[in-house]
Amino acid sequence: MLASLLTLWLLYVALMLSPGVNQLLVSQLAASGQARSARWAGLGVAAGAGLWASTAALGLGGALQAQPALHLALQLGGGLYLLHLAQGLWRSGLRTESHAAAPLSRSEAFARGLLTNLGNVKAALFFASVFVAVLPAEAGAAGLAAAVLLITLTCAGWYGLLAHGLSLPAVRAAYQRASRPLARGSALIMGGLGLSLLATALNLLFTRS
Repeated sequence: MLASLLTLWLLYVALMLSPGVNQLLVSQLAASGQARSARWAGLGVAAGAGLWASTAALGLGGALQAQPALHLALQLGGGLYLLHLAQGLWRSGLRTESHAAAPLSRSEAFARGLLTNLGNVKAALFFASVFVAVLPAEAGAAGLAAAVLLITLTCAGWYGLLAHGLSLPAVRAAYQRASRPLARGSALIMGGLGLSLLATALNLLFTRS
């Protein structure tokens, strides 16, 4: 189970470190001098990640135990999706907007982060595919709860660091310069793990046949 949680964590870290709408939101707030709003937006993003992860865990955990074939199919689908996502990440870069954002209250920043993540279709697809592809069918309630907690805390920690770091001019400038290689490095990690999932699923398929 620890190996599965580590794989899940690596996949999620690779996704988090890549440019996307959540990172863009927190980055813009921090870069505009709203460090506190950026931190609260990051907590909102983390709450959204926890909700997506909980939905995936609750909706698919029981079905995997009853249908091993479903686990195999979703593992194949998860690997293919990760490869598709990696292709997009390879060509992506962090985009920023020039206009300054209006000051946000704590509740407004939290709600914006939450809604941004909940409205991200890629996040829903990520958790729906990766949870069932990585976590073993016998993980149980404790294993699924540990996975959800791991995702939520990792997300909160990353966006808290991002909000603090991008509020510092020197760190912000260094991050901007490294945005493209960071995105491509994340794509390599995501693609490698996707290939690993596909290889495992295909090996299981050929073993059964």
